[in-house]
Amino acid sequence: MDIKQIFLYLSIFLGFITPIIGVRSILKGEYKPQRITRLLLFIVTAIFVLTLFSQGDRIGLFLAIPSFIGSTAIFILSIKYGVGGRSKMDIVTLIGALLSLIVWKVTDNPTLGLYASILTDFIGFSPTLVKSYKEPYTESYLFYGCDVIASFLNLLALRSYLMMDLAFPLYIFLINLSVTIVILLRRRFKK
Repeated sequence: MDIKQIFLYLSIFLGFITPIIGVRSILKGEYKPQRITRLLLFIVTAIFVLTLFSQGDRIGLFLAIPSFIGSTAIFILSIKYGVGGRSKMDIVTLIGALLSLIVWKVTDNPTLGLYASILTDFIGFSPTLVKSYKEPYTESYLFYGCDVIASFLNLLALRSYLMMDLAFPLYIFLINLSVTIVILLRRRFKK
C-alpha cells in the first residue's frame, strides 16, 4: 500500500465521520443547519456522485459518496431542526442554483456539469456563510473542520492533478475551510 492509498482511506474514513458529527451536533441543539443550503447540498452531492462516476474519477468519488450520505441525513434533519428557507436570499439562492443545474443538464457534458455543480454548491453555501458570520454558535466548526481534513487528504491522494480531477476536492477543501474560519473568528470576536 502506497502513501496515496493511505491518504485516500483516511479521507474516506473522515468523510463518514463528518456526517456523524453533524447529526450529533444537530440532535444536541448545537448546530441548526440552513435549510436551503442543505436542500441544495443534497441535490448537488447527488450530481457530484453521478458526474464523477460518469467521468471515471474514482478518487473524487470516494469523497463524494460519504458527502452525499451525510448531505441526505443532514437535509432530513434540517427540515425539523434547521433554520431559514423563506427569505429573499434563500429564494435567490435557490433560483441561482437551479439555473446552474439547468446549464449542466442542457450541455450534457460531465466536466461542465462538474463545474456547474460546484457553482451550484457555492451558491447554495452562501446562506450558510452568512449565517456562520451572523450566528456562529448555530454552526459546528467540528463538522466543517472534519471535511477540511478529509478533502485535504483526498487532494493528497490524487494521482493526477488535471483540473477536472482537482476541482471537486479542492473546492470542498476551500469552502469548508472558509466556513470553519468564519465560525471560529466570529466566535472569538463575539466573546
